[in-house]
Amino acid sequence: MNVVITGGLGVLGLGCAHAFLKAGARVVLADIQNNPELLQALTMEYGQRLRFVSCDVSQFEECTQLVQKSEVFFNAPIDVYLVNAGVPFGGEFLKASQEQIQRVVDVNILGSIYCAQTAIPSLLKNRNSLLMFTCSLQSTLGRSQRSIYTASKHAIAGLVKSLSLEFARQGLRVNGIAPAAIETPFLYSAFEGAQVSKSEGLQTAAESLPLGRLPTVEEFAATAVFLSTPGAASITGQLITLDAGASAGVFPKQALG
Repeated sequence: MNVVITGGLGVLGLGCAHAFLKAGARVVLADIQNNPELLQALTMEYGQRLRFVSCDVSQFEECTQLVQKSEVFFNAPIDVYLVNAGVPFGGEFLKASQEQIQRVVDVNILGSIYCAQTAIPSLLKNRNSLLMFTCSLQSTLGRSQRSIYTASKHAIAGLVKSLSLEFARQGLRVNGIAPAAIETPFLYSAFEGAQVSKSEGLQTAAESLPLGRLPTVEEFAATAVFLSTPGAASITGQLITLDAGASAGVFPKQALG
């Protein structure tokens, strides 16, 4: 199995990379950042089944080059492509700067579209290929002081549904994984934007969920691997929600006591 993961050096991307590599896949990690020491450690652990490609997903040409370089590395088409790169936004809507808004749109929305548009021709070379997107609980629900981010994640949910219909008869499945908050630097950035401390933000987030805890990186990665298996062959056009029960209905957090 040949897997490409954007935002590959972030916590979620790395978690998925480990899971796919342990399942025997070959993986291309794409990221706008580079981390030679980390990549060297990964190569020592997994050998030549891993390759890094520098890519800014907000640039169409770089997304095109990512697919080309991945096919050269695999000497085959892509089987699984996880569109995971994204940027957070937290803060008051009326105080969001044009630069902040543009960055969220460029990376989260345009980047997702560019990744899909450049990856799908490769994915269509194989039947039963899979295009996945990192969505969010905010792909389906709104949240105060997360307006710009929420809008971007709603856009990706629409992309999942529409692409799944457009390419189903050609053997391509398209799904999203939609977690509630996961403890990552990405989440910490959102706390910072909303002027909330890390400890307060984590406690509030956990207490707001029926299970009383946040979903984990390992759970996200396991879901991504499952969606690539024959057991998930009929799953397409879906947002697989990892939200500890948050979307089930209204949940008063005092019930935890």
